[in-house]
Amino acid sequence: RGRRPEAQGFARVKEAYEQYGGKDLLSAICSILIKSGCTDEDSFSWYRRGVDLELKITNLYEYFMMAVPDSYGEAFPRNLLLYFLMENSLNNAQKALLYANVICFQDENSDLYRRYRDKIESFMLDQLLERRLSENMAVIYERFLVEELLTIDFAEALADIMFLRRIRCQDRRIRQVQVLYEQLQQKITVPLLHGEALIPVYTPGAVIVLVDDQGNCYTSSVPYTLTRLLNERRYVEKCRELLRYHQGLYLYLCDGMSRNHVLTGDNVENYKRVLKIEGFTAHYKEDVRQEILQFYY
Repeated sequence: RGRRPEAQGFARVKEAYEQYGGKDLLSAICSILIKSGCTDEDSFSWYRRGVDLELKITNLYEYFMMAVPDSYGEAFPRNLLLYFLMENSLNNAQKALLYANVICFQDENSDLYRRYRDKIESFMLDQLLERRLSENMAVIYERFLVEELLTIDFAEALADIMFLRRIRCQDRRIRQVQVLYEQLQQKITVPLLHGEALIPVYTPGAVIVLVDDQGNCYTSSVPYTLTRLLNERRYVEKCRELLRYHQGLYLYLCDGMSRNHVLTGDNVENYKRVLKIEGFTAHYKEDVRQEILQFYY
């Protein structure tokens, strides 16, 4: 009954459940883990049993969500999904995980999916305005973010995040990531947290530099992985219609496919807008200006 029971005694309780089973023993184990604030993978296995048996324990479903391992790849239990339809005190990351699971594993025509639909769309728009992006949010955007929802505010927020790539580096010395573009006046610096960061990649010419705790820079000797989360090509034309002077968007439109400018009647207006956007180098703007003059000549 103590808040933190003696480890050996707790192990005996677990052994007793494996041998004899019973809701009372399982309820005791889950309650002890919750009181102790345990969210490791072993604790999750107990929470999962408790949820499957629909035990009436305060915060059981919340701790299930807090302890879900990254390797979990199946539908959440139906009773848990029904619970969070009525009582949802999860943080934003946990909500994104819950909603992504609904999208991935529930039939679109099911009653449960339809009941979640409005909640997911409302949550998605709030997260978009806050420029939130993760693997789970990418699943939500892919399913629910359609062009008809995009206003100028939403398009501006989307243009800020749709070019982000997740970079992962296992080298514990690395503290931050710098992204350099010859077209921009300033470099972009992002801290590396737990070996991960989101960095904007607009063109093939982006130079990615890893910086360690001593300030040393690495461009190729330290390995890393780069992952696209959103398919920006799905939204880029709509964003171009709504946004006239977004720096990253027009850098992508003018140089995102090639290192060389190829002006046509369809894209020359993009290059004209570059000349009015702050943050580009004078040399880049001069090159663009010459290209425009040559095109019309």
